[in-house]
Amino acid sequence: MWKQLRQIFTMNQTPILIGGCGRTGTSLMTAILDAHPDIYCIPA
Repeated sequence: MWKQLRQIFTMNQTPILIGGCGRTGTSLMTAILDAHPDIYCIPA
């Protein structure tokens, strides 16, 4: 995971952290965001 984070931080783009409680749609949100070609989601 740290290797992935390091790669993201060296791309000169500001990371965004989105979190949530269980059973609130976070898995769906991750799937939707991860489908975008310019967005990378770290696996939970």
